[in-house]
Amino acid sequence: MSIITKPDFGSEFLQEVYVSLPSEGKLVFLKNYEAAAREVGRPVSEGLTQSILAVAADASESKETRRLAFSIAQTLANPFSGNLVLPGQLDKTAGVVLVPGKTLAGTDLVFITAFEPTNREGEKLGRKLAFFASPENLPGDPQFFNQNIAKIGGLQGWHGRDGWNFYPKRWGASSYEEGLFKGYQDGSAIGKWSEPLLELVNGGTRDKRRTSGVENMLVLSKNPESPLYNTFVTIPGSYVAEWSQSCTEGRDCPDLVPSVHFPDGGVRWGYEDGSRSCVRPVVALELSHLTIK
Repeated sequence: MSIITKPDFGSEFLQEVYVSLPSEGKLVFLKNYEAAAREVGRPVSEGLTQSILAVAADASESKETRRLAFSIAQTLANPFSGNLVLPGQLDKTAGVVLVPGKTLAGTDLVFITAFEPTNREGEKLGRKLAFFASPENLPGDPQFFNQNIAKIGGLQGWHGRDGWNFYPKRWGASSYEEGLFKGYQDGSAIGKWSEPLLELVNGGTRDKRRTSGVENMLVLSKNPESPLYNTFVTIPGSYVAEWSQSCTEGRDCPDLVPSVHFPDGGVRWGYEDGSRSCVRPVVALELSHLTIK
């Protein structure tokens, strides 16, 4: 058995060793890690695989190192583990890689990113989900928050999916985001349309920080190769229609929700029924059910 796969050498230790190595050392490490993965059946380390993927995207590394890093990142990304999600997540059932901006095979759902949601109290979901955007805004004129979530909840067969309905009593939740989080926990919100979290809209958070390594719809809307390119502002001359709503709640005031201005990405926080906005519904899917064309 390779020393890399021995129980005494945990993933955190391996990650620390790997990131401390010079370029030449990383290449040797990658070759050994690839051999170890084949030996014991593809060991998965989220932090280490993220570091390896970062090397694959680093133009300062040698072509050989980048090629090997990308190959290993694909090999090690095991969607059935439930604890590894990256742009470029390998799906074993399909044998291909999820790429932000690509559509789900047989659908027009656009892959945004995958990450682990956290609620307003700081509780993490416990697993990471893959999020997909609809190819268009919620039909109709821009509306207030409560009107938008009601309309999303009433969707039936829209782009092949139904909407998720927020029932406060069912989850013992006082707010939409709280209920959605619990819906992700018990699976009832998986595969159904909902309002997006702010991370998915522009990569921001309720604490007004930027998320790291998470693709978002604002970025994809500026990519000519993405199906989301220039699809967010569809009502000419309407300033209200330039804003896209999120269900993320304010840290200190859950009645405040943000909207993102397209295409510049500016954010305004307002009361749920304080201003009208468009909204781009999203769907969360479990990783083991994915296939990308």
